[in-house]
Amino acid sequence: MQAIEFISTIKEGIIRIPELYTGYDNQQARVIVLIPSIEHMNNQKKNLAAIFKKMETKTVFGKIKDPVAWQKQLRDEWE
Repeated sequence: MQAIEFISTIKEGIIRIPELYTGYDNQQARVIVLIPSIEHMNNQKKNLAAIFKKMETKTVFGKIKDPVAWQKQLRDEWE
């Protein structure tokens, strides 16, 4: 048995399979639906809020004199 994993939204009882997996059309599959609990989602929100709170005290970009030039320099590295 082969396992694939992806995230999808259930709409009107239908789960859309990403195009990446179209090779599996018309094959029988065992489906397990895992839905995160509200408690888990709330914990994630609290953790993220705590991280943002810590970031408020950091000056990550404070040494950048010209943000536009800095951004252009970063983009030039990609080309």
